[in-house]
Amino acid sequence: MGPTPPDQTPLFRAELGDLLARLEPPAAGRALAKLSPPPGAVPPIPYGSYRFDVLDAMKDRRRVVVGMRPRELRGVLERLSFYRDRATGRGLQYSEIRIWWCLINLRLNELGYCTPGFRPNRRVVRGSAYTGEDTLLTNDRQMIDLHWLWQSGAAVLPKPKHRALFNSVYPETGAEYFPWHLAERFVGLVGSIDKKLEDLKLHEDDQLPLMALCRDVVKKRREDMVNRGETLRGALMRRASRPRSRLNRGAISEWVKDYVALRVADGKPGDAVHERQRLFGQSFNARHMTNVKRDLVKFGFRVREGRAVTH
Repeated sequence: MGPTPPDQTPLFRAELGDLLARLEPPAAGRALAKLSPPPGAVPPIPYGSYRFDVLDAMKDRRRVVVGMRPRELRGVLERLSFYRDRATGRGLQYSEIRIWWCLINLRLNELGYCTPGFRPNRRVVRGSAYTGEDTLLTNDRQMIDLHWLWQSGAAVLPKPKHRALFNSVYPETGAEYFPWHLAERFVGLVGSIDKKLEDLKLHEDDQLPLMALCRDVVKKRREDMVNRGETLRGALMRRASRPRSRLNRGAISEWVKDYVALRVADGKPGDAVHERQRLFGQSFNARHMTNVKRDLVKFGFRVREGRAVTH
């Protein structure tokens, strides 16, 4: 068997620490330094050439993230996605954060903590010149969505040619596994998002938890929920700061999740229990949701979208 390789966890923990130490929260109105593409920047990716080639690097670093709690992982993900380099005032190149960004997203998939579409995840800025890094990020986002669909056991019934994406098993043991090679071929070769959704047969409600494999109308619907949720957060923070307020500041994030779940459920507390679990990996009973709905309406936040049912 040979000697046991040394544990490199401290080295990789330091690597992540050094990366995060370079970052600071974005400051409003701060002038951004011009950032030239660094040496070795990702060149344009030809059609069919995409590879999710970070699996070995993620495996080496996995012990670091397994030792972190879900909220801590989410906080690190937010910093990697949106914080800025102290030296340049710009976000880091995606290639610099790719291994850790993908690893944390996949770990959150495993934990069932908050779906990819409702995490603070990096995305390509609209209107920018589309680079090889943008293509890489766009494709990686789709890989994470596919892994979440598999990991969560979502009821996906794709066209026959793609069924192995969700029911691959080892012939020797019958154990299920996620087929990374099939997923990267699907992402790199099938074509547009619309074509992929057509092949996966994903309904609009099934697209809502995903960050990349969803149509623009679904993204706008989710963005509206998130924006309204942030408005609610601000209103509750102001209420909690009043003298003799009984509102617990620490529970405000849970109020926002309840609010989003109720909106997805069109105001039905019983359905919101399921949506709370599906979208955020945590849930409460229908009585809790009924009470939250009552209080939200009292605060002036309606919980019904009033959307027409489509199939």
